Amino acid sequence: MNSAIITVGATVLAVAASTCAGYIYSRNSSRFLNGSVLFLIVVRLIPPIVITLPLFPIVNFLGINDTHGVLMVLYATFFVSLGTVLMRTFIDQIPRELDEAAQIDGAGRLTILRRVIVPLASPGILAVAVFVVVFAWNEFLFAFIFTGTNAKTAPLVISEMIGSIDGVDWGILFAASTVQLAPVLLFVVFMNRFLVAGLTAGATKG
Repeated sequence: MNSAIITVGATVLAVAASTCAGYIYSRNSSRFLNGSVLFLIVVRLIPPIVITLPLFPIVNFLGINDTHGVLMVLYATFFVSLGTVLMRTFIDQIPRELDEAAQIDGAGRLTILRRVIVPLASPGILAVAVFVVVFAWNEFLFAFIFTGTNAKTAPLVISEMIGSIDGVDWGILFAASTVQLAPVLLFVVFMNRFLVAGLTAGATKG
């Protein structure tokens, strides 16, 4: 249940932030924005352990350790950079004339984003969601460091089974692993075509 709550929350946050940021990057051009794209890519390449240790005392100071919220924010933040670049690629393929037509009808930026961009960029949104779901459902490092009891996720519980002092009950371990793997496996199989679309976004763009 903890894994499900955290995964859904992180996915919603990451998709919302990536879609809004991708729209800004796609429809605006400046030296700062163009340079920050490279920064987003570089940030995504940083190993999680590098930012995890400095964050630990901050999380403790804020009193949000061992909560669902801290993992939701961390997982979403970790994928916003990749999601933004991916969403910008999808939104770039949507003609700007649609934005201009909506503006003539009196629509503002938020209305255009909600009623024009989001429906047309839904394959990209689903692709970002797949990436975040797979990562959040299986992530171990952040859960190990920032949770104890209340927000403990499935991968952490399974690791405790392996490290049991009384020995490993392989039957229970395999059953737990299957239960943990099945939902995300079914989700990825169902969303496979959107995942492929995300990976190949812009590959055939002239």
